Amino acid sequence: MRLFLSLPVLVVVLSMVLEGPAPAQGAPDVSSALDKLKEFGNTLEDKAWEVINRIKQSELPAKTR
Repeated sequence: MRLFLSLPVLVVVLSMVLEGPAPAQGAPDVSSALDKLKEFGNTLEDKAWEVINRIKQSELPAKTR
């Protein structure tokens, strides 16, 4: 009975080993990563300028002088 159950398991394991390594999942593209980084930088810059302009237009600088 043990031999009867272990043979199918052995066949499955052997087929998995002989199949070889799995193909790599989509390799990350360097240019798309750089584009995302550039977009993030531009967004951050826009938000920073927005905050600076809001501070300049507020009464806070006049009150602190």
